[in-house]
Amino acid sequence: ALEQSIVFDKQQGLLNIPKYNIPVLILKSEHDGVAKYVPRIYQGRNIEVMDVTNQNEHDLFREHLFHMVYPEKTTQIIDDFIVKTEAKRKTAENWVASNKLRVTAN
Repeated sequence: ALEQSIVFDKQQGLLNIPKYNIPVLILKSEHDGVAKYVPRIYQGRNIEVMDVTNQNEHDLFREHLFHMVYPEKTTQIIDDFIVKTEAKRKTAENWVASNKLRVTAN
């Protein structure tokens, strides 16, 4: 675990995410007692960070388990992310297809 922690301390981003154009949704809480949010890791293209901190929550473990404490809300957040991501992908595909037609027609 110490070796992994040392490697993580030097990490500058999510590995292979930009390379493969993978969309990522991070749900973070400033009160998460287990997983520390490290901004330098979660920055870049196709990475969306949503702050789900509940300022009234005093049980830090519940903040870590947002997805289990609020499963319906989490599902809605994920569904919205997928719909938005797919709309962007389709728009990009349509743009590429229409530009190919223009190049071919010329």
